[in-house]
Amino acid sequence: MPDLLVATSDGSLLHSRPVGARATLVIGRSPNCHVVVPSDRASRHHAMVFEFAGEWYAVDLDSTAGLVAEAGPRRLHHFTAEAPWVRMGPVVLWIDGPRESRARSSRGPMPIERRTEPVVRTRTDFVDPAPPPPATDAASLLVAFRRRSDDAIRLLDLAAADRIIIGGDPACDLIVPGDEAAMRAILFRVGSKWAVADLTRRTRDDAVPGHRRLSPGGRWDLGAVEATVLTAEPAIPRENTEAETSGLEGLDVPDLGSIFAGGSDDDGGGTPDQPRKP
Repeated sequence: MPDLLVATSDGSLLHSRPVGARATLVIGRSPNCHVVVPSDRASRHHAMVFEFAGEWYAVDLDSTAGLVAEAGPRRLHHFTAEAPWVRMGPVVLWIDGPRESRARSSRGPMPIERRTEPVVRTRTDFVDPAPPPPATDAASLLVAFRRRSDDAIRLLDLAAADRIIIGGDPACDLIVPGDEAAMRAILFRVGSKWAVADLTRRTRDDAVPGHRRLSPGGRWDLGAVEATVLTAEPAIPRENTEAETSGLEGLDVPDLGSIFAGGSDDDGGGTPDQPRKP
């Protein structure tokens, strides 16, 4: 199992945690994040690291400082042997150690023949489906998917999943037939709220937000399909709400205060090598 490593720009390790298949970790300044970076140079929900088909990615959640790899700014970063790290505000992220090998069949899963092609396909629409994702304690997340070519609609309640990756790749949780984008969007939870992040954009200068909270009436583009949220009830609170909102395993805030000295009151500014001065 690989590890997510969080370090300063000079290589000093701040945080390490093992990450497995289907892991989805939001990183930022907010105490609701799975990994908390207590610095004004990190946005509240700065980035998300997630696994897809045995590979690891980081996506910028419309932060102020963004993500910067060795080749330059990135909105979606693929962790590979050639690009093993990405800079996130005051810290650097790595995925280290053995990767989970998930061999793909050359033919892919076999779709069940339908009289009419579904607007989107779930795992139940295939002869050899992948195991279903683990259920959560979330309440309703009812989404309508409309195909633009003929206005066909499919309604799905997605709240039972831990996260949903949508795209044309057969490994996606929700497959849009004929979509050229292998991964188009990811639905995920921060605390008890659902959000969606666009995985197709490579720049941060688009006027349309690439990351937004899901709320009734909200729409987002999936290429040939448009998605509309009908209900987005928050997850059922657990008894230990303090443990859930504090993140699964945050950084040690008191011990890290001096590391980030020189930050400002806003979300951006400066670089990890040259912090802004007060």
